[in-house]
Amino acid sequence: MKNKGRKSFTTDVLLETLLQLSNKGCDDFMTFFSEYCKDHGIDKISIQKKKKSVFVADLTKAFKEMSDDQFVAMWSNFKTISYQAIEYLTEARNSSSQADLPRCLDLLEAMCVICLASLEVDPTLDDFILVIVILHGCLLDFEKHSHNLASNIAVLCFEYWSNDSNNDVDICSNTLIFFLNLILQNNFSSKDANFTAAIAFKYMCSMKEVLPVLLAEKKKVSEDEENEENSSNEEAHSIREDLDLDTVQELSELIMACSSNAHVLANPHGRKFFAAAFVTVDENLMKKIHNHLASFLTIHPSHFNMEHLGQLYQLSWMLADDDIKPKFEDYCVQDVMYRSVRTPRGRSHNHKSPFTSMQTLLKTMFRHKTSVQLIHMVARLYDPFIWRALQAANAVVRANALTLLFDVFPLRLEALSVIKQEEFLINQVKSISNCLLDPNPQVRTIAVTGVFKMFNLFWNILHSCNLAKIFQDLYGKLAFDVSSDEVRESVLTGSTLLLSNPASHELLKKILPSINACINDASEKVRLAFGELLLKVQTISTIMFWDVCPVEKIFRQIEHDRPAVCKRLNSLLIPSFFPKGKSFGVWVQRCIHFYTKTPTGARKFYFHVATDYDITSIGNLIKSINRFVFHNVRKSILKAKSNAPGEDDDDDEEDDDKMEEDQEAGEKENTATVVVDDPDTIAGLLETIAILWPSYLKRVKASTRGGEVPEEEIEINKELVKLTLNELSKTVRICLKSFSTNRMHHVLIELASVLDPSIIKSFSRTVIPKLRSLPQTAPRAYYSMLIRCASRWKWGNQVLELILDWLDASYTAATASKTDKRRSKKPGASSSRKKRVAFAEIPNESRPEQALRYLTCFIEDMDVSSNKVKVSTDVLLSICKCLYRAIVECSARVSGNDEEQSLKSWTDKMLIDALYLHLHILGDCYIITSRKGNKAGSGDVKKAEEILKDIEQVLDLVIEKLVTNQNHFDITMNASTLAGCGASAGGSWKDPGMLLKSISLSRSCVEVVLNNLLNLIRCNVPITKQCLHFLLPLIECRTQLDKHIRLFTCLFHEVLQSHVLFDWTMKDEVPPPPSSPPQHDGPQQQPQLVNCEEIMTIFQQILDTLALFARNSPDSFQSLMKDEVRKKLRLSIKFVYDLCKDSKKVNLFYKLISSKVLYSVISDLAEVEKNSSTATADEVMTLTSVDDLPLFSGNFLPILCSTVGEVEYILSDCLPNVMKDMVESGEGDNAAATIHSRADVARALVELLTNIVKPTDNGDAASKPSKGKKVNSSLNSSEN
Repeated sequence: MKNKGRKSFTTDVLLETLLQLSNKGCDDFMTFFSEYCKDHGIDKISIQKKKKSVFVADLTKAFKEMSDDQFVAMWSNFKTISYQAIEYLTEARNSSSQADLPRCLDLLEAMCVICLASLEVDPTLDDFILVIVILHGCLLDFEKHSHNLASNIAVLCFEYWSNDSNNDVDICSNTLIFFLNLILQNNFSSKDANFTAAIAFKYMCSMKEVLPVLLAEKKKVSEDEENEENSSNEEAHSIREDLDLDTVQELSELIMACSSNAHVLANPHGRKFFAAAFVTVDENLMKKIHNHLASFLTIHPSHFNMEHLGQLYQLSWMLADDDIKPKFEDYCVQDVMYRSVRTPRGRSHNHKSPFTSMQTLLKTMFRHKTSVQLIHMVARLYDPFIWRALQAANAVVRANALTLLFDVFPLRLEALSVIKQEEFLINQVKSISNCLLDPNPQVRTIAVTGVFKMFNLFWNILHSCNLAKIFQDLYGKLAFDVSSDEVRESVLTGSTLLLSNPASHELLKKILPSINACINDASEKVRLAFGELLLKVQTISTIMFWDVCPVEKIFRQIEHDRPAVCKRLNSLLIPSFFPKGKSFGVWVQRCIHFYTKTPTGARKFYFHVATDYDITSIGNLIKSINRFVFHNVRKSILKAKSNAPGEDDDDDEEDDDKMEEDQEAGEKENTATVVVDDPDTIAGLLETIAILWPSYLKRVKASTRGGEVPEEEIEINKELVKLTLNELSKTVRICLKSFSTNRMHHVLIELASVLDPSIIKSFSRTVIPKLRSLPQTAPRAYYSMLIRCASRWKWGNQVLELILDWLDASYTAATASKTDKRRSKKPGASSSRKKRVAFAEIPNESRPEQALRYLTCFIEDMDVSSNKVKVSTDVLLSICKCLYRAIVECSARVSGNDEEQSLKSWTDKMLIDALYLHLHILGDCYIITSRKGNKAGSGDVKKAEEILKDIEQVLDLVIEKLVTNQNHFDITMNASTLAGCGASAGGSWKDPGMLLKSISLSRSCVEVVLNNLLNLIRCNVPITKQCLHFLLPLIECRTQLDKHIRLFTCLFHEVLQSHVLFDWTMKDEVPPPPSSPPQHDGPQQQPQLVNCEEIMTIFQQILDTLALFARNSPDSFQSLMKDEVRKKLRLSIKFVYDLCKDSKKVNLFYKLISSKVLYSVISDLAEVEKNSSTATADEVMTLTSVDDLPLFSGNFLPILCSTVGEVEYILSDCLPNVMKDMVESGEGDNAAATIHSRADVARALVELLTNIVKPTDNGDAASKPSKGKKVNSSLNSSEN
């Protein structure tokens, strides 16, 4: 509001102005209000917040200062002005020119403000009431032209009706209809909205009292029409008597529509209003609303919130008076109950279904069980049919009835005495217990679950029932039910629930041990439920879990069960193996006991404990185990030396170590007095340290960063880590001297890998020599541990140098053997040699197979791969140079050239592994150098470019030697038999076996290359061009393409994705500067697509190969499409389609790739139609569904167009161009017939796409038939 405007209109001035305006016409009245609004900065007058309206306050003050005669005269003139405004409005609406319409609407808005201000002065004035009645009558008409005016009139009518002196319903019908329409439209978030949803619901709820009067008028008016000739008594004029029948009908329909609206029922005021409409009007409306709501109840998933609907029924029952309440109960509530019994339900007990929605509704309806009248009502309504439903032939009905009975148990009838009520309760329990042995497993499951809930809640009142028989059925039969694991699970889950009631502990203590066999149940969920039961028993002081299930069974189950079950059983054992208040020596003794019972189970237990138990306790346990092991091993050594006193030490270093150990023996003494000599037990304790240490160290580091742990505890943990590392190094040294078993050796290597190699020199200096001296038959588990240990010590370069030496030695040995053969042919070479004296160098052994094993372990091991970036790339590249010789050897073997073969000791598998490792290492080196290049400078960038050239060199070699030879193999195999292959192939292969071996080697190498290229391109190595250059020659080799079609498709998807993201979008053509004039000399030039022809060639070859598979081998085709092929092709097309709107180049490529697929589909359909024996010459192909398509087309059509947007694009743009190209390319005598058949096929395809398309997430409702017609016309023109 502007302060200047407030000064120009004081109360005296406003009073004088209003008296003058009352004697003038509409034009002066509208001019005054427009000036007033402009002066106050008001665009539109809204009276929805009347208390904050300054205009209303000013008018009220002015009206109160008027005399009665002035007020009456003013309203008499205002009535005339209102009549004139309505006439102007009618004339403006009927005439072609509507220039005066906005002014008339503004005048009526001002009249609403004046009426609202007059309510506080004299609301009983006749002219004033007549103006309100006029505005109320035009309310629904004004709603179409001015929502602000309609809102003002509705608020005015509501304020007039809610006034204490004017509680009349004459002006409520249109007002209520307006509010119902407003709520039904739910358009409160728009800028033009004058109400919020809360205010609109509040207005509507406040007017619920007029519903009985308004909706009863329909019946009254109908009776008046029937008795019109006989009625002679005409009453005084009353608006209520003249109420239009159509208005009442509209009001009833709006109430019906809003009653089924979800957001209306979600509002408390909305539920109150419709509850009043439900039960306070008449019986007919109640039945209509209930039938309308009941039609939505069994729809699943329902758009209703069933809790809100249940609250509506409950509120309606509470609001109903004594006359209509019995009718509401019998017709509505009992009908919902009966429908619920017959509603379908899911197969599982917790499966969501229509019945679960109905159950939620009934639970909400009967939630207030404190109401005795409600409890008796439930029993009275269920009693006629619930017992009959429990014995029905349909299992679903029995299950539903039983579930509903448990929800309201116990039923209590009002008319029964205490004794009969107890008999009625016993009969209920008897009916429920009979359901425990129901033939249907689902009913038994529901009965078991409900019985345990019933016992948990009502244990004290069920003592008179036959509980012994029920528990005998539960724990004697149902706990071991062979036919259903859900029944067995429900018994255990129910027992867990029943333990919450202390009164049941005495009985369950005797019963639960009888079901301990459930820990070995075949079903995992039964074992999980038994684990939860044991955890619940553990919290009870009167029952011990080892009395329910022996600990030995728990140990054995932990050893071989799944992690989910083991987690619960481990949680059960934590208090036993980590007893609070006991010394850490006791913890160690219990750990020893665990390992003597089940070593595997103990390892699983400590794996679980490592991440969940207290950090400090874990650290102290590690320290205690370490000291215990050192103490026992030292005592064993001293005992062995005392038994053999004559033996002397062989090494002075061992004496020094012994002296150091004797000096520190005092601080390593453990409280345990028992000496353990068993190596397996010692190994188990060390395994515990190896299991706990990584997680413990990680958690200690995380606690220092998180800030949640107190600083004192952080410092304690750091000191504990240092002390443990120092003591652990001495324990490892003494154990390495004392034990030589494989299990002990493995765990000591694992522990040594976390220590500093400088403090265990006796072991660390032997790691590389051990790797060098291991035999070729050494298991992977052993040498992988040594390699992992060396990598953790950052000795990866030494391992790689060992591998490089072995590979070099293998190549050198092969070269030396050839040189020796040449020298042996020279006569007299040895006689002229002089004798020399020199130290003989130890030659490197030639162990290529073991070198490849070590290298594979180093490359693929996840723990080692994190350390690959720390090794020197020069060593890796040197290994790649050696492996390149193996690739050359592979190409020589494939070509059958014996002279070029130099690595005779290498098997074919070793050559394939070398090819795989070569490409894998080059990819790793590129990633490492590119990362370093981004940080350092251009030196590493150049190295990365050289690595890409090396990859390209390998691919060129494979193409030149392997792929070209494979094409030659195909020609050879087709041109001659295997017996004569040597002559036809030029004599390179001596027998057919060598030829087949070469073919197998070639295919294996190609598969390795494809897999490596796929991994490299997924790691963002820029080799898309190299991939294209490799794939193009490869697609000419039919056997390779058939063999590796899955890899081809995956690699095609990655290459296409790379081109779309980088070459065709990020590097799109730069638009010309604005200053350059547009050129219109020639046709618009199409955007250039990099490598588009190569990509389309590969895609076309994939389509042709899959089409050939579909015709010749349908089973192979189906298996391929179920594999990654279908998914990758769909992802490729969808990816291009999603980006085609943002880039011209991608849009052009999408047209090309869609046309290729369409051409293949139409050709496949035409070929099938041509070869069909049942088709006649004049018969036209009809396609009604995708099932009518042949195998290839039925798989590829959904790949091309899975959404409505894609279908519309295909119908409007792609399909006509494909048919046009078919017409232009038609040649020969049969061209016209071929074009005609393909046109028919395309027409059928158009009809199929137009008819069967469904709405998807693109936002399209369905494919438009008009587009189908356009395509048909295009096809006709193309055919002509």
